Amino acid sequence: MSKVKPSHKKRSANYGIIGPVNAKAVAVGARSSASVTEGSYNSGMPQDADVTLARLEAQIERLKLPSDSAKMVKGDIDRLRAAAHRKPMRHSSGSKILAGLISKLRAAGVLLNAATALHDPLVRIASWFGVQQPF
Repeated sequence: MSKVKPSHKKRSANYGIIGPVNAKAVAVGARSSASVTEGSYNSGMPQDADVTLARLEAQIERLKLPSDSAKMVKGDIDRLRAAAHRKPMRHSSGSKILAGLISKLRAAGVLLNAATALHDPLVRIASWFGVQQPF
């Protein structure tokens, strides 16, 4: 018996990019992937910054934190507001302030999970400064 040679030729793939590309992320090649963290931390203050921060403040006031904790948390929110208004936004300073705020809330015994009213505004604020998931 003779062996039968396959009639198809090996295919080669060109994974190069030809022409201009206008994209937020590009993945090129076999088994490659790309991701984008949406946020406006490069362009200045997000449109909903004041509303989101006011919502966060209102939710925190409802917690009835001890006065010293409440004062420190309010200071962090004021610093976040200033960081959000800075052009261009400095994402590293905003992420540090956010981490401090979350740490203070945890120290005060506040649960920061999806069931709390604080979750949505904190996740939104985190997106401004390029923080993936702050808690």
